[in-house]
Order: sequence, then C-alpha cells, then structure tokens
Amino acid sequence: MQRERLNVEIPESFRCQVTTKVGAPLGKSRTSVGKPTEQTMSTATSFGVIHASVMDVVAAAVAEHHAVPTNTKLAWQPAAPATPNDIYVKTAANTTQDKYVKLTLQNYSDVLQQVWDNASKIRNAQASFKLLLFVYI
Repeated sequence: MQRERLNVEIPESFRCQVTTKVGAPLGKSRTSVGKPTEQTMSTATSFGVIHASVMDVVAAAVAEHHAVPTNTKLAWQPAAPATPNDIYVKTAANTTQDKYVKLTLQNYSDVLQQVWDNASKIRNAQASFKLLLFVYI
C-alpha cells in the first residue's frame, strides 16, 4: 500500500546555502573555497537579486581565501566580463555534480519548485529545506 503524500506549498522564505567550488562546472570538483555560506531568501525575491547576492558571497569567499598569504590565488574577478557568473543548483538529495542544473532567469521559478517538490519525496526534508547553490571558479 502506497502512502499518499501531502503537498505543502513552498514557504515565503527558505534557507539557501552557497558553495564556491574550484574547477570546471559540472565536473568532479572536490575543492571548495572557504566554508559554505547560508542565507535566508524569500520566494518573492527575483533571480537578479538572488544572483547578485550569491556573487557577493562568492566574492567574499575569494577575498577571504586571498587574505591568507599561503593560499594560491584564484583567477576570479567579479567585475570582469569573462568571469563565469553561472549558478548551479542541486535539484535532489542524490544528484551528482554532473547533473546540477544551471540557474537562469528563465528557469528560476521552475527549478525552485522542482527542488521543493523533490524534497517532499523524503520524510521531513521539507521541514529542513535548504536550496543548495554552487558557483564554479
């Protein structure tokens, strides 16, 4: 007998964890810059604001990394047009890096809803919901 799942609406605000990774997007990067940073976001927040906020977090992580003289310098300049500014999202708990989804203006709402729906498939996952975002440098 299959249990019926209760559909819960996505909350007005949710936790978001930003991780800065060194390597090619969707590759097998195991190296992170600093510790993941957690923020609280609103579902009403636009993609542009989310993107700017995430890039601020990445810039802070890179600056903190560069502040230690023994660390290698990372080639990431937030103001440079050639700098990758792509944000990737982990859509499900068991998603591997090569299957992360690139977050764009066009798919932002749909991907957010997809991650929320995927969380409903795991017991108590919506209660501890956290949007996992990754930026590769």
